[in-house]
Amino acid sequence: MSALAVNGILMAAVPPALVAGLFAIVLFYLTLLDFVKVRLFRYFGLH
Repeated sequence: MSALAVNGILMAAVPPALVAGLFAIVLFYLTLLDFVKVRLFRYFGLH
């Protein structure tokens, strides 16, 4: 396999992986924020 082919495969494979990783991180933080919000609301008695 030539370096060009390896480079092409990496260029094709990396962006989706980065997007998926970013999406997972964002989803995780949103879930975490939601959880914290619910906990705070319960703690302060604001339903």
